[in-house]
Amino acid sequence: PSARKFYQDLKAMVGSERVFRSKEIREKLKIHSSKLRRHLKELMDSGYLETEGNKAEGYIYHLLED
Repeated sequence: PSARKFYQDLKAMVGSERVFRSKEIREKLKIHSSKLRRHLKELMDSGYLETEGNKAEGYIYHLLED
C-alpha cells in the first residue's frame, strides 16, 4: 500500500492508544518486515511517527496526530 493508505490502516488498527510495536503490526497486516520498515521510516521522516527504545529491547512507536 501507499504510505498514506498504510498510515490510515495503522491509525485504524492501533485505535485511541496510538502506541504499538512493529511486530504487532507486521503480524496483523501480514507484510514483509522490510516493507514495514520502509513504511515506518517514511512516516517518521514525514513527522507522523516517533520512536522510543533501542535495538536490543525493541522500539515502541507513537503515532502522532495528522
